[in-house]
Amino acid sequence: MVIDQHIKTLINTIHEQGHQALIVGGAVRDFLLNEVFQDIDIATNMPLEDLQKLYPNSQMIQKDNQNITLVINLNDQKVEVSRFRKEIYEDGILKVEFVDDYIDDCERRDFTINSFAYDIKEGLIDPYNAEADLKAKRLVMINNPIIRINEDHSRLYRALYFAAKYNFTLDTRLRDSINSFTFKFNETCNPNYLIKFFAQPYFNEVYNAVEPLFIDLTDGYMSEIIESDQTLITDKHSLLYYLIFKQHLSLSSKLMSLLHFKKRELQYIENHYQSIIKLSSLITFEWMANIIVQNGIHTIETLLHTLSKYKLIHHQNIEIFNDIKDHYYLSIDELAISIADISMDISIKEKYSILKQVQYFVMTSELVNEEYALMAFINSLSDT
Repeated sequence: MVIDQHIKTLINTIHEQGHQALIVGGAVRDFLLNEVFQDIDIATNMPLEDLQKLYPNSQMIQKDNQNITLVINLNDQKVEVSRFRKEIYEDGILKVEFVDDYIDDCERRDFTINSFAYDIKEGLIDPYNAEADLKAKRLVMINNPIIRINEDHSRLYRALYFAAKYNFTLDTRLRDSINSFTFKFNETCNPNYLIKFFAQPYFNEVYNAVEPLFIDLTDGYMSEIIESDQTLITDKHSLLYYLIFKQHLSLSSKLMSLLHFKKRELQYIENHYQSIIKLSSLITFEWMANIIVQNGIHTIETLLHTLSKYKLIHHQNIEIFNDIKDHYYLSIDELAISIADISMDISIKEKYSILKQVQYFVMTSELVNEEYALMAFINSLSDT
């Protein structure tokens, strides 16, 4: 394992103080998977207050009023050094207890594949025989999955994420535990892990393993993500549009609430739902003109930009819109008549609706924008 010289110096500094210092977690896992690793975390039995004296510009992180992690900036790289510890949950309250041995420390870690440690002198440390799990592409939770997920529900989302990222099979106990949590899945949802999960290359394999969970979350509407759609999901908002306009999920589904979208975001989608549905597939010139008239040209231009960004629009619709905008569009204020010219005994709202009809017919060249022609059309409406 190739280690940056600055990190080696930090590790040797801890050794010189008479303490252990191990590289732990994702960096070791990704190294063994032949994946590129960037962030390196270190675990030690050295009191962090003593270490901070050697690195006075570092930042301390606390949990349960204990100093558990020291963030040290090494040559513009932030390295987290954490104290060996146990994390004990008593009536849902986390208690931290420092220990001297890494074997005791790694009991708090979530999965066996995250329990590896690397000693720059001795090499790989594998307390849970996790190397066998890596070779078998199997995700196993340390200790009882039901208890561990109850302690921290984010472990459920991390399980989905890791399995979908690395194409790991969920261990039978872990899979059954996840499916048993459908009734309380939304209690402490971590939307970031959920979003990452949808974007991973092996989403479908994991989805099939925990299908009961997603039947509950989506009222049974969601199906596998076809490969060509996988690239559409890049962030929270692209996921929103994908779920609604590719998977046809209801805005009121549990999954939507889990993703913690703002009310105004969902309200915007709801207000323009039908227009977006039409814009997602190829439409005619006349349909585009009608959508523009009903919603306003600036609204449709914004929707087209958003749908184009998330690759959810037929490209020819943009060409049709631009053709109308450049050559055919005119606002109601540009019509040769106004509401005042409509003498029918109807409400202002109804008169405005008639003007929008006129606007549409002028844009589609069914009427010329001349007062006599427009008034003749309106008089024909009053005759009927």
